[in-house]
Amino acid sequence: MVSGDASLKNFENHAAAHIGETATFGELTQLVTDFRTDDGVWKSGSTYLVILTSPGGGVQSHANNRKLEDEDWSMLEDSQGNPVGQGFLSVGAAGGLVDYYNQTAKQSYAVESIDPFVPQVKYVLIGGFDYEPEIQQVPYEQLPGADTITPSITAEEVDTREELKMFVKGAIEFFRSTLFDPNVDLANARKLFRAEDGPWRHVSTYIYIMDNEGNVIFNEGNKNIEQTNLLQSQDPDLVDTIRRLIAASEKENEDERFVEYNWDNPAIDEDSPPGGGAGGSSPKLGYVETLAIAGVPQVLIFGSGLYLGSDTLETDTADDGACAIAGDGNTTQSAIFNLFLVMSVLFLTISYKRRSV
Repeated sequence: MVSGDASLKNFENHAAAHIGETATFGELTQLVTDFRTDDGVWKSGSTYLVILTSPGGGVQSHANNRKLEDEDWSMLEDSQGNPVGQGFLSVGAAGGLVDYYNQTAKQSYAVESIDPFVPQVKYVLIGGFDYEPEIQQVPYEQLPGADTITPSITAEEVDTREELKMFVKGAIEFFRSTLFDPNVDLANARKLFRAEDGPWRHVSTYIYIMDNEGNVIFNEGNKNIEQTNLLQSQDPDLVDTIRRLIAASEKENEDERFVEYNWDNPAIDEDSPPGGGAGGSSPKLGYVETLAIAGVPQVLIFGSGLYLGSDTLETDTADDGACAIAGDGNTTQSAIFNLFLVMSVLFLTISYKRRSV
């Protein structure tokens, strides 16, 4: 159990050291899992890790409440109006205590952590802070970076194979534009992708990002599987699906990057896998495409998918000759993609690489 100023300081410095020692997405994935494990080395009672982007103040990771991830804490105030967000961001590399109030007067400890891949990128690790503010509902158009790029095909408009492909390509373009924009915080960029009133999500239509080793970087439809490796699943069907998606992403011919598989449809309650994990039984048509970033050994895979109706696929009569998805489950009101979406999550698998592509 962590208690006292010295213990909190040691706890935070120890965590920062472990982050700095990671060399691959796989190591980061395991470390994040450890951070979230109840009654483990890194989480016990009200002591757990919160990681903010610096200087942006976005919640990159919250080990106790994932719903708070992507929130902007740069101007966070405690229950008595004290500016704790600014306190966290001002501690610097030396670290320091930050006073806050949550029913009683308390203290947390915060220290900077350097990105192990891109030293100019910094984070702030916070320990002993168990105040959880209400989530702020901000319209998409008011979110930072909302005007960065508008996709040519929005999630609501995707009904054909060609539109699905263009939607994924638009996500990669958006990712590039936000990743290298110093005015867009990475955690805020993830919030843009998750926003239900934005162009990147409609009902169950969204994008995902993983790497070519099966590590999930972002899944807009299921935060529970972010920072996990799906190739380590005990479900052989799930492992087969991920392997087929990875293999398809490597194809030079774009027509070969489409894959049919089964996945959890978040619009169907009974389709959710036990424990909130990955998988599911709803048939989908997915499209995947890769993005290589200089200095990053793993290749990033962007993807999305359309849930198939009862009639599978039929020829579209549109001028472009594309293939439409037939069936009641794929109208513009219930059209559905799925999978995982963009932007580093925590350590950050992606934000660890603000380098030129």
